[in-house]
Amino acid sequence: MKIVAENIKKIYDGKDVLQNVSFSAESGGRYLITGASGEGKTTLLRIIMGLEMPDVGSLSVDDISVKTDTGKNDAGKIDTGKNDAGKIDTGTEDVKKKHKEYLTALKKLSIGTAFQEDRLCENVDAITNVRIVNKGFSEEEAVRELSVLLNENDLRKPVSTLSGGMCRRVSIVRACAASRNIYIFDEPFSGLDKDNAKKTAEYIREKTKGGILFLTTHIEEYNEIFGGFEIIKL
Repeated sequence: MKIVAENIKKIYDGKDVLQNVSFSAESGGRYLITGASGEGKTTLLRIIMGLEMPDVGSLSVDDISVKTDTGKNDAGKIDTGKNDAGKIDTGTEDVKKKHKEYLTALKKLSIGTAFQEDRLCENVDAITNVRIVNKGFSEEEAVRELSVLLNENDLRKPVSTLSGGMCRRVSIVRACAASRNIYIFDEPFSGLDKDNAKKTAEYIREKTKGGILFLTTHIEEYNEIFGGFEIIKL
């Protein structure tokens, strides 16, 4: 499987959030998206997941591509094609059709995601949170996966009673306990100390073998954690 981005650009309120981002990602590859806060890391992940469209450029999964190309104006500058509301107009019927085809292709794949917000079911325990997403997982399987990163005594407590770092680790286990085609982790080490970040990175590395892994971070001092990653610098 391959995901290819070519010259992706995204504009919000007249500001370039992403500029000419290109990459080619294949199964088994690990891709670290780096950049300061506000430089479009989360936006790029949302485009990969089909939640947003690029304003300029193309994105494809295998042979299914969504492309928006507003071209250049007479001054040689990119014509962003703003509509009367001042927003980028990527709503042509052809683009909409390609976007639907891209989403259809994604739906055939299994994607594990941990957003910046943990998005857990707070009134139930960590075990239940893992099993809700990973259909067919037994309680024993969920306990085994969670125990790699958390104390077993905490697994049956409502996650609302756990610390932020614990909840972060629950969300990561939930995303990659089962085999997926694509794994997407947005700032997975937020709220973790260096030791727990390293342990969590080792778990992610082991569990995501064979899939495509996209991971964002602004923490550049953890260089030893990110060995073997191809860097996508924004």
